Amino acid sequence: MSALSDPAFFFTVLAIPDFPVWAVRAMHPELRERELAVLSSGRVVACSAGLARMGVAPGQAAGRVHSLAPEAVLRVLSGVEQRLAWDELLADLNRQTPWIQPESPGRACMRFAGEQEAIQTATRLRIPLGQAGDRSTALLAALSAEEGQRIRVPRGAEHEFRMALPVETLAAAGVGRGTLERLVWLGFERVGSLARLTREQLCAQFEEGPLLETLVRCQDRAPVLLYEPPSVVAVAHEFEEPLLEPTGCEPVLNHLLEQAVAGLQGRRTSRVSLRLHSAGQVHPARRLLAAPVAEAARLRVAAWQAFKQAWPGPGFALGRLELELGGLSAPRRVQGQLWPTRPDPEAALRNLESRFPGRMLRVVRLAPWSILPEEAAVLEPLTHRFPEGKEPA
Repeated sequence: MSALSDPAFFFTVLAIPDFPVWAVRAMHPELRERELAVLSSGRVVACSAGLARMGVAPGQAAGRVHSLAPEAVLRVLSGVEQRLAWDELLADLNRQTPWIQPESPGRACMRFAGEQEAIQTATRLRIPLGQAGDRSTALLAALSAEEGQRIRVPRGAEHEFRMALPVETLAAAGVGRGTLERLVWLGFERVGSLARLTREQLCAQFEEGPLLETLVRCQDRAPVLLYEPPSVVAVAHEFEEPLLEPTGCEPVLNHLLEQAVAGLQGRRTSRVSLRLHSAGQVHPARRLLAAPVAEAARLRVAAWQAFKQAWPGPGFALGRLELELGGLSAPRRVQGQLWPTRPDPEAALRNLESRFPGRMLRVVRLAPWSILPEEAAVLEPLTHRFPEGKEPA
């Protein structure tokens, strides 16, 4: 029996509607209970649910947010921070299941071994999950779930589930505002009511007809692929005797940084992570860099700050230190490496002259506009160009 024909198999979809807000809270846990707005060019890109209830919406100016919620935290959109938060979330999920297929930051399709495993993952990571027998129903369930909640749609109940969903739910799935307005004008107030339209009718009425067809049918059952995690550079040091003082670890930390930087191989890193092991306990810490770097000297301050953050205090005995460089960027490409370069002719000419001494001639232009050819150019041995003992330029 294949996995898809197994009645116990369910697709699990992760869909975080305001991913920039979730990413900031994931990288800065002290902001998890604060109302938060993420800005780009002075305009709101995403906001927390509490701010949305106060009237804050994407596109509004920062001043409008301050007037509606003076206590709200405003953060500038950071692509590096979002990518690192997404990579860390996928790495955590990969420890639970090898079947993860990322689609975009904040959205992925997965397969869990059991129902309780999905519930515990949603609660622990504070992410919305949806489970169903097909991908589109699982996506709609995830978009309907709250943070830290898992919604499971039983087999055979897909149509009833869609009939309970307002068409506004499709906005988070990528359907445009104009299409949603036309759906309401035509009397389609529930997602399930679109099922009576054929694919030809959906595509004729709406530019986003193929997307609507996918969302209203239960046909997308493509297998979930195995996840290939992004590469990281990880090094570690095992102490022969437990280390009791943090200052004694500085030479070891510098040595690990040198090893890790050597493993970058032209790439640059945006994150330094440390894990301190002692008697079965692990104390992690990380530091994000303002810009990707590839030099050990520029990583020392961030690494030492992460180490001091992870050190529990007096009485701690460090047995193993692990250092990891993540958020790697590809090495900078040079166009000269993409095209074959023409070999230097000087070496070839000198080689021919050495094999046939005095027989290699070259044309020397004297008077190019002369009527007489013998006055326009003459031939001279190539040795005049390469005097004895002089290397070609």
